[in-house]
Amino acid sequence: MLAVDSDARGVAQALAGHATAESTATGFARVFADSTNLTAQAVFIRRGFRTLNEVCYESFEFEGNRCFVGLSDLGGIGPMEWRL
Repeated sequence: MLAVDSDARGVAQALAGHATAESTATGFARVFADSTNLTAQAVFIRRGFRTLNEVCYESFEFEGNRCFVGLSDLGGIGPMEWRL
């Protein structure tokens, strides 16, 4: 897991690039990532990942509680996929 902020985008890009390169070298056809904010999603999209689904923090409810509403400016969580 990597927390990505505006100062660490180069690190995040390098790690995502290394993960996809290693996956390719070892024969994997796909890589999955759970992206938890808009900045991280942008990093993965630049590496060729696509968003499979997204759950917005603002509208997420658990047992009637909107427990992540304070995180709404971060977007949401989204599983992402990269394919060869």
